[in-house]
Amino acid sequence: MLPARRSFCALTCVLLLAGCQTTVSFTSDVPGAVVTGASGQVYGETPAEINFDDDTLNASRNPVDRCARIPGVTYTWKSGAQASTPTPIVLCGDSRVFQVHLDRPKQAPGVETDLRYALELQQRREAQLRHELEMERLYNDSMWPGMFWGPAMMPPAHHHHHHHRPPRRH
Repeated sequence: MLPARRSFCALTCVLLLAGCQTTVSFTSDVPGAVVTGASGQVYGETPAEINFDDDTLNASRNPVDRCARIPGVTYTWKSGAQASTPTPIVLCGDSRVFQVHLDRPKQAPGVETDLRYALELQQRREAQLRHELEMERLYNDSMWPGMFWGPAMMPPAHHHHHHHRPPRRH
């Protein structure tokens, strides 16, 4: 009886939520920390968004509190400053996005290094965003006129050239 229910759930999952993933957003007060999982896998730099497969999450749910559990992570800043989440990280509720936030330890040395890197990251992301917006604008500028004025919607061509005088300037 159980396997049928499981495949039904999986099917419903696919239909309702393409992908069936839960996003965990790892953030920090000073961006640019490398997020590392318990088994050493690198998730990226804060802010980083990691998708967890729902089947994996559901398998980790505690029957009592219905909360999913993911392995804890460690944030490592450029200066070597570190902060770690509790292990496991407990995700409660049926949200599709969870936020995990850690602050850089105040007493750790090298805060200038980390702030400088955070600024650099910010500038790089802004440049990337500007580039993407520019590409999108170029794409739209080149695409839209063609889409609206396809052959079917072309204004009728003027064959009588002698009627078509440019307006006189005053």
